[in-house]
Amino acid sequence: MARDPATVSERRYRAFISYSHRDEAWAVWLHKALEAYRVPSRLVGLETALGKVPHRLTPIFRDREELASAHDLNGKVAEALVQSESLIVICSPQSAVSHWVDEEVLAYKKLGRGERIFCLIVEGEPGASARSGREAKECLAPALRHGIDANGRSSDDPAEPIAADARPGMDGKTNAKLKLIAGLLDIGFDTLKQREQHRRVRRLSMIAITALLLMMITSGLAINAVVSQRAAVEAQKAAEQRQKQAEDLVDFMLGDLNDKLAKVQRLEIMESVDDQAVTVRDRDTMEQERVPLSVRAQEPARELAWRLAAPS
Repeated sequence: MARDPATVSERRYRAFISYSHRDEAWAVWLHKALEAYRVPSRLVGLETALGKVPHRLTPIFRDREELASAHDLNGKVAEALVQSESLIVICSPQSAVSHWVDEEVLAYKKLGRGERIFCLIVEGEPGASARSGREAKECLAPALRHGIDANGRSSDDPAEPIAADARPGMDGKTNAKLKLIAGLLDIGFDTLKQREQHRRVRRLSMIAITALLLMMITSGLAINAVVSQRAAVEAQKAAEQRQKQAEDLVDFMLGDLNDKLAKVQRLEIMESVDDQAVTVRDRDTMEQERVPLSVRAQEPARELAWRLAAPS
């Protein structure tokens, strides 16, 4: 078995994803899911065998273009394996017969990191190759099903890889992803899932509080709009009432006042004009700005009354 050429602190990648090109959609999903994952804050900084738990699982290595025309693991891929803390194998009947998946698993085991290999089962059945008539359903590559000897060659000893099962009716995608993340972080699955549930509760609580605040703000704006509308209506009514009062005063001076002057021609006419103008002014005490209109209407009437009442 080869000596591991890179210590934990020297490794560049959090994980290397090994997969068949037919399972590329799963590889793309897993790559994005792992790199987007934010470790719960209460777990960040905990000491593990791999060091302190990080904030993020980045970077993750996923590259198949380099192997398109190669006959063995080329330098870039081999170096990435060495520089990866863990190996994730996407397991399906397609990857079980993939030459490159098997080579990558075997190369990683030769580094002495067999315990850092994690499987994501997406299709097929693990161990089906040992059951007659079910061989085509096998989802584990040969290097995953068997151990290696002291010389780094595949042995007949059975191996039991750590696996998360994303198939319907099994772990499902969400729990399978969390199982892989727990393995990559070297913490217990139950611990991680509990923290995830707490985080989910906090997130939902924040959403509920935000929604409540928005509802209160919206309700306040609606109430303010109704109050403002009512105030505007009242102001319009008051303005119309003042206009009517001013029109009544003008009508009085031009109509009733002329009739009285024509019949009586005495000083009492001025008092009648004064009384009417004062009555209009008193009705409008809540809006003092309208008073000058009444006063302006009163002055010509008073002057006219004085002239007619004066002795000739």
